[in-house]
Formats: sequence, C-alpha cells, structure tokens
Amino acid sequence: MEKIEEPKIGNPPRIYLRNKLISQDLANSVIEFRSIMQAIPDKKYIKTICELGGGYGRDAFVFLSMLPGIKYINIDIPPALYVAERYLSDIFPEKKIFKFRKFDNFCEIKEEFEKADILFFIPSQIESIPDEKIDLLINISSLHEMRPEQVQYYFKQFERLARVNGYLYIKEWKDMELPFEGGIHIKMSDYPVKNWTKIFWKTAEVQIQFFDALLKLNNKN
Repeated sequence: MEKIEEPKIGNPPRIYLRNKLISQDLANSVIEFRSIMQAIPDKKYIKTICELGGGYGRDAFVFLSMLPGIKYINIDIPPALYVAERYLSDIFPEKKIFKFRKFDNFCEIKEEFEKADILFFIPSQIESIPDEKIDLLINISSLHEMRPEQVQYYFKQFERLARVNGYLYIKEWKDMELPFEGGIHIKMSDYPVKNWTKIFWKTAEVQIQFFDALLKLNNKN
C-alpha cells in the first residue's frame, strides 16, 4: 500500500488514507497479492500470470505494478473484457497490449503473444494457449458460479497450462447455491484438486464466507 494507490481512471469514489487514494477493490487485491507472494519461495519464478475472470483488472493492476516485467493474460467475457482492456491500457500506456480479437490458430498470433505484456482473451480462446505457458493461474469469485462440469473443464485447462510446479490461486464461496441450475451447490470439497499440492487452504482474511487456496501442480508425467 506504500507503493501503489487506486488509479483515478474510471472516476472511483474519492476515499483517502494518509493522502493516498484507496478503495475496497485495491485493498482486496493487495491482500490477495500478499497471500500468494508470501507463500511462493522464489518470487523470480513468476513471469507469466493468467487470470480467468479478471473483471476490470483490479488484480492485474496490482501484480503488474508490483512485479515489473511480468506477462499478464486476462480471460473474461464481454463486456468485462473490454472494460479491462481499456482500463489496463490507460494505466500502463508503456506496455505492449494484445487486444482481444478473433483468430483461427495460435500460429497467427504467436509472435505478438510472445512480445506482449498484457493480453486479452475470451474464455473460448483458452484452449488456443499452448501447454505449460503459465507460472501462476488465478481465479477469484467465479468458479463457484459454474456448473460442476464447467469447473472440471477449467481445472483440466489449468493443469494443461501450468508449467511444471506451477501455481494456482483460487478464492471462492465456501458453499454457493446456483439458483438457476436446479439448486446445485458448489462446495469446497467439489474442486478437483487431486493433482495439486495444497500450499494453503484457509478461510479468507476479510470475506470469511470465502476460502482462498494456493495450490502447486504436482510433477507432470
């Protein structure tokens, strides 16, 4: 919090602490950043981050500010993806941005992908990202909104995308009922983590109806 403050882009409510603009989103993102990075022994290992459901980019802002030189892939649905693209492009004008667009094959964008600092994809494009490209995967408050088969699908993608000994951070409701899916409940025990080692798995610091967990991928066969 001494190094960053809430950007004025988007005209957030003016709340100050020690003459610095803050917000609930920024505070939550700092807590999430701290939880992850304090538990990873070698910080230099984290070079490429991929967030599924990144929203307007609150966590991306903190990670890009605190870890200069990283690549950040933001995956979300419209219109949130467009908002994130506009927001992060304005905050980091010096960075190379891969804006969302349709493409048929990764080969079409390979060179741009490698050179870009911040990239924007929709969920259906996650399969186009090559295997073992990601050091840290993040999902905050959206897996619990999915049907069990969707959760299974994304965990398969996480395992495919993670480098050997790569990390996954999730922060979800402990028990979420999906009212429009016939009363399906998504509980902590429903997440398919058998191929991951738990670094921590605990009640979230502030939102105590949530849990957060940092997982490390077991060695791939």
